[in-house]
Amino acid sequence: MHDTIPYTDQPRERLIPTRRALMIPLIALLLLTLVAVMVLTMLPVIVVILVSWFEQWQPLLDGWLLKE
Repeated sequence: MHDTIPYTDQPRERLIPTRRALMIPLIALLLLTLVAVMVLTMLPVIVVILVSWFEQWQPLLDGWLLKE
């Protein structure tokens, strides 16, 4: 008596990915690209804010550094 493969109603797993399976990485990539573009666009603004903030605290920082 030899072992038989049990019959299941489930169809064999397709090797071709479904449309939904392809959409998930595509959406993730799109969101990542969007975030990257936003960060690069905001970069000059962030730099200007940091520089102005640094200039504002410059005398205080100099005094604190000289005190050390």
